[in-house]
Order: sequence, then structure tokens, then C-alpha cells
Amino acid sequence: MCGVVATLGAAAAGAARLLAGVAHRGPDASRLATDGPCTLGAARLRMVGDARSDQPLRGPRGVLAAMNGEAFNHADFAPTADGGSDLSALLVALERDGAAALDRVRGPFAVAWWDPAASELVLARDPWGVRPLYVSADARGVAAASEPWPLFEASGAAARLDEAALAHLLAFQFPPPDRTLLRGVRPLAPGAVRRFRATAAGIVEAAAGRTAYAGPSEADLAAALRSAARLQGPATRRTAIFLSGGLDSSAVLGLLREAGCAPDLAFVGWFPEAGAGLDERPHARAVAAACRVPLVEVPIRAVDALEALPGVLRALGGPTAGPGSLSAAVLARAARDHGVDVVFTGQGGDELYGGYERHRLLAALDRGEPLAPASGYEPLAAALAAAPDPLRAALVRGDALRALLEPAAVVAMDAAVERALPPAGPALVERALAFERAVLLPGLLAVDDRTLAARGIEGRVPLLDPAAARLAASTPWTETFPAGSPRRRLAGLAGAALPEPAARRRDKMGFPMPLGAWFRGPWRDAAYDLLAGDALTAFGFRRGAARAAFAAGALDPRTAWFLIALARFESLAAELRARPSASARGARTSRAAAV
Repeated sequence: MCGVVATLGAAAAGAARLLAGVAHRGPDASRLATDGPCTLGAARLRMVGDARSDQPLRGPRGVLAAMNGEAFNHADFAPTADGGSDLSALLVALERDGAAALDRVRGPFAVAWWDPAASELVLARDPWGVRPLYVSADARGVAAASEPWPLFEASGAAARLDEAALAHLLAFQFPPPDRTLLRGVRPLAPGAVRRFRATAAGIVEAAAGRTAYAGPSEADLAAALRSAARLQGPATRRTAIFLSGGLDSSAVLGLLREAGCAPDLAFVGWFPEAGAGLDERPHARAVAAACRVPLVEVPIRAVDALEALPGVLRALGGPTAGPGSLSAAVLARAARDHGVDVVFTGQGGDELYGGYERHRLLAALDRGEPLAPASGYEPLAAALAAAPDPLRAALVRGDALRALLEPAAVVAMDAAVERALPPAGPALVERALAFERAVLLPGLLAVDDRTLAARGIEGRVPLLDPAAARLAASTPWTETFPAGSPRRRLAGLAGAALPEPAARRRDKMGFPMPLGAWFRGPWRDAAYDLLAGDALTAFGFRRGAARAAFAAGALDPRTAWFLIALARFESLAAELRARPSASARGARTSRAAAV
């Protein structure tokens, strides 16, 4: 795990500031390297190789590169010399094959490299979007960084809302995978390759490309999952797993243990201010005991979660993926306090193996079967059964906001829904999965990456190993969703590696938070204060509507969370707009030097 920055052309003056903004991602080493009009930088957490391979690295043919991520199969690319890293091996292939070399990488990556012979900067990201990279580009210059906030700060007074991103966020409570809430700063989309050339006339962007894992696959998915555990499990530093006792994290732990590289610790969060119904500890205890891994139980209190909110919003570039990001931030802090450098999660299991109850219900609708929801999901089943468009009912959260929004914002939100949802045709569950893999999963991965990176910790997601994920994603839905629970497929693939307590569990409901109790108690005054101002009018809300609805108890807890996160983000964005941009600061400095 590292922080990567790149600048080309007029943006070069800001490279040091960008690198300082991602320094928390790589606590072991930080440096810049300049070649002509391009500057690359990296803040490195040394996982493979020693100080001799601190980035940026230069290849035998002069290519300069920096990478955030892991090529777990780096031995397939080139022999690694003493002190060498996975990038030092991959760089040989990048010089020879260009971006096509990335199609053989078994692991997540966000990589920037400068080819001086072509005067070209190339930015690329893994197909699932596990590792982040954000870009700000125009004809004068290009700036890229592993996190959005340093680029937001560079834009200063120019930090204005991206209306298309906002409409999408209002509809789904997830940003689109290719935009941020502020104009001019965009994520490199999962699997994207962008090329920028420095010419006498300025910066020119060449045709875009894609990365897609095209290396050898295992004979079957079960073998691919096991080889993923063998590749990702070994680490030279202290490791842990975030363990809920549900199927995904338990399967990852079991596969790692089977591979002989069980994590040193497991962490589970719990809510002292909530009842037993939200307590995952008994399940996590049973799984950890079965795998003989010490379990750390982390209390998550309302005050801790609310204090984490501004940092989480800065790290993510806006609200996304629900309030679970606050819990993830508290768990990451606890992991760092225990000296952990690598954390495994079960992220990706729901999207690849049908983990959400809505998947099972949509599959039943596809088959024409009556809906038989799991306990607690009766309202969802009723909504799907009554909806003229069950896919919209399953995925669109913005309909709960319609009465609070100005008419123009409602129109924009509805248009965003039409653009984002897959067209009619395939089965409902196939359309849901396509949307979730393209939009929701990158948002969830961003939460994992940013909350862990804030503490200098590398996150690993074995279920999204490229070989295994490609096989899982290509499985027909009729196999992924057999009659009954769709989770049987992942359980069967894990086989004997799955800890027995997880194999027999039937009551998993994600990782719910006691939002209702918090809004009635310790969060009430802070929430009312945030909603009492005019911050939400910048996002198309009617003045005072959200505050009145909250005071009347008319907002469901998740909607209330989303609104206070939006209001808090607007206050952070207002601080950015009040600052001069990086270019303006540079101009003042130049004038002062001339005087």
C-alpha cells in the first residue's frame, strides 16, 4: 500500500504538496523524482523489498514508475534482485509491453509511469478498482493522486459541485465510479488506462484504454480461491482480519488458515449503546476460536463515530457507502494501535456470490416464485412485490428524498437513475449485479482503502483476486442463485476451509449500526445543528425541509445519516472555496520572488 502522485506540465509545481497529502499511505519512505516535464512521487509502505526499491523506480530503458498495490505474482514477470520489490519486476514488463503487461498482474494496482522516449505519462488502475487514483487534467497540466482531497485543495476557489455526480449520489447514496462531487477532479475509472503526452502546444490526451485480467486461470473457482489465499496470505509484517462471523470474512479467514498463513489477529466491532440484536461478537468469537486466532473486540460508540465523520469525508471525497465507513474508521484505528500493517477483509463476496437478501428476492421474481423474505426483510419484499420496477425499488435510495428536494433536483435525480441502471432485458438479478459491481463495489472498496490507509495499513481483498473474480463473475446466475440461499455457492467453494460456526449460521444481516438510537440520543443535537443551516440548499434541497422532517421524526435513520454527511461535506467544501487555489498561491509566490 502506497500513496502515488504524478504531475505533468504546469501542475509540476504542486507535486510536493500532493505527496504530503498522501504521506499517511506510506509511512516508511517518501520521495519525488522528476524527468523533464513529469514528476512522480510515492509514499511507500514496504511490503516487498527493502529501501533499495523505494519508489519511484527507473527501469533499464529509462521508464520511471510508481505503483500503489501489489503484483502478488511478480515472480512471473522477472527475477527479483536482492532488495527488489514487485514493481521492480513488473517494470521490466511495462517497458517491454506497455499497459498490456498489466493484464497479467494478479493483484490490485494503481500505477503511474513516465516514458521519456514518447514524452508520455500513463495512468492505469486494476479492473475492480481496489486501488484508487484521482486525476485533474486540462490542456496546461495533469495532476494525479491516490486520494481526492489533495487535488481538491489544489483547486481551491475552483472547487465547485459536479451536478451530474450529485444527481447520481442523491439517487444511490454512492457516487458514480468516474466522478467526484467536485468538478475537475475525477477518479480513474476501474480498469481504465489514460495517456497524456507533453507537446509544444500543451498537454494532449491520447486514446483511452482498458485493463482486464487475461492471465491464466485455475482449473476451477475453488482452486483459484485457494491460490489467491496462498498468494496474498504471506506478509513480512503483522496481519489481521476484520471478522464479523458472517460467510465472507469467515471464508477468507478459513482459506488463509488452510494456506498456512492465518492472520495474527481478528477484529470485530460492537456497539455498547445498542442491544444484543446488533452484537456480532458471539459469532466472531466462535469463528475466531475455531481458527485459533486471537479476537480483539472494539467498542464503537456514538461519539467515536461522529468524531470520525470529517476525516472520513475528506478521505472519500464525500459521503458514500453508508454509515459503515465510520465503523471502519474506528476499527482501523484499533488495528493500528495493535501494530497491524495488513488487514484482510471479505469485500467483494456479496457482489460476486450473491450475498444480499435483495439478490435472493430478485432471483425469486425472475423465476416467478412467491417471495419468502428472511426475518427483518419483510418491508423490502413487500416493496419489490408492489413495485412496477423492482430493480429501481431494490437499488434507488433517493426516492426517500423526493419530498425534500427542489423540483429541478428531482428531475436531475430521475435522469441519473435512467442513465445508471442497466437497460431492461436480462434477468433482474443479473442487472442488479452488473450495477453493483460497476458502482457500489468501487464505493465500498474506497471505504476499505481510505480508512485503512489513513492509519498506514494495507488492505487486502482475496475474494477479488483477478483469476478468482473473473471466474466468479462469469458464472451464470442460475448457478450463483440456486433455489434457497444464494450463499451456498461460496460456502461450497470454501468447503472444509469454512469454519464450522459460519457454515451453520443463518441470521447474518450485514453490519447494522444503532443509528436510530444514536439519532434519538447522542447524535440528536449535532444532527439538528447540521440540518438547521443552509448547507443542504447547495445540493438542491428545499430550505428547512430536512430540518423539519428530522425534528418531526419523519426521516429513517439511514436517510438522516446521509443528510448530515452531506451537510458536513458542504462545510468542508466551503473551507476549500475560501482558500486561494494552488495556482494562485504559486503566482503570488512568483511575484514576490520577482520583487
